[in-house]
Amino acid sequence: MANPGKKILDGLHKQLGHVINGSPQGVYLYLDDHHTVFNKHFAKMLGYSSPAAVSKLGATGFLETLVKPASQKTIATAYWNAVEKNIASSFSATLKKKSGAGLKVKGIIVPISYQNEMFALHFIWK
Repeated sequence: MANPGKKILDGLHKQLGHVINGSPQGVYLYLDDHHTVFNKHFAKMLGYSSPAAVSKLGATGFLETLVKPASQKTIATAYWNAVEKNIASSFSATLKKKSGAGLKVKGIIVPISYQNEMFALHFIWK
């Protein structure tokens, strides 16, 4: 049986692909740690060769792997506000680069609903 989360993620990514892949900002679409799409700009910001390389890491725990500990609560709160309360927000955070160094960023997160699933769409910039 096909993974329903992957099917839904693929459908939404196809629908929003021109925004996600065409943005000059780092963008990612997040359903859960196993169902996330990153664009090439996000991967490059963090020092990875491709969005697929970042996706593999995110599956081990997005916050723990890609966000510095001091910023994890900020991003988690913004995510929960988006998917539970339909609240968009902006934030400042420090992400983890591949090298382990911190990268201070600003971002916005907006709630997106697709096939009865709530996603968070993030735009990130330095």
